[in-house]
Amino acid sequence: MLEEYVESYNGNAVEGKRLYNNVARPLSTLFSVYTVKYFKGEENIVQKGPSAVFGTHERGALDVADLIKKYPRQLLFTANKEFFDRETALKTFESTIKRQFGKLGNLANMLLKPLAYAFFSYISPRLVRVGSIPVDIRGGPNDEAKEAIKRYINQNRDGAFVFLQYRKKQKHERGFYPLRALKNYLNKDLVPPKKIIIRRGGLKLFVDLFDDGKGTDTPITLVTMKTKFHIISPMLRTIINIAPPEYISRYHVKGNPDMTFQNCHQSLEKKLQEMWDNC
Repeated sequence: MLEEYVESYNGNAVEGKRLYNNVARPLSTLFSVYTVKYFKGEENIVQKGPSAVFGTHERGALDVADLIKKYPRQLLFTANKEFFDRETALKTFESTIKRQFGKLGNLANMLLKPLAYAFFSYISPRLVRVGSIPVDIRGGPNDEAKEAIKRYINQNRDGAFVFLQYRKKQKHERGFYPLRALKNYLNKDLVPPKKIIIRRGGLKLFVDLFDDGKGTDTPITLVTMKTKFHIISPMLRTIINIAPPEYISRYHVKGNPDMTFQNCHQSLEKKLQEMWDNC
C-alpha cells in the first residue's frame, strides 16, 4: 500500500489539487448547508509546510465537510480503508444506515442505494489522488500508513494531515444527525458528558518523527466541531474552535521518548476536552 500511495499521489498531485479545489470544496459547502457556522481561532490555522490536525469526530461526514470548507490549504485525511473500494464502501454504508435508522433501515437503504452507488463510484477511486491515506480505524496494524505519512513529512511537503478522533457512540445518540441534535438538546440534562479521547497511534507517529529533538517538530492543531440546536432558530448552529498549534518540543523529556509521548498525550487530550466543554 505504501508504494502504491506514494506513486499515486506524487504522480497525481496536480490533478489531486484540482479535484480538491473544484470538487471537494463545492461538495463540502452543499453538504453542510443547513448549519450556520461560528468560528473561533481562525488565525491559528497553520498556513504552510507539513502539519497535523487532531479534531473531534462526533458528526460523521459533516466534520470532514466543515474542515474542507474552512481550511484554505489542502487537507490530507486519514480515512477508513473500506471507503477506498466501492463495493466494500457500499456494504459499510448499508450497515451504517441500518444501525442509524433501526426498523426503517431496509427502506432507507432501498431509497439511498442508487445515490450511494453513484457517490462511491466517483469518490472511492479518487481518494488516494487527493492525498487521503487508508487506515484501519478498528485497531488493526497501520504501519504502512504511518510510513507513508513519515515519508511525506520528511520530504517537507506542503499539507496538513487530519486525524479525526472516533469515539464509541452512546445509545441515546442513535438516529439521523439533525434529529439527534434536537433530541439531545431537548434531553440535555439526561445526556452524560462526552469524554474526548486522542487515540495513541497518530500522536505517537509525530513523537517518533521528533526523534528526541533530532527530527521534525511538526505543528499540531487541535480542533473541536460541535453542532447545537437553538430553539429560536430553524438552522443548526455549528461552533468550530481552532487552538494555537502545539509542538512536541514543549513536552520533550530528553532521552525518554515514552515520557515525551505521555506528557504530550495527556496535555493535548486535556486541552481538547476543555475546548469541547467550553464550546
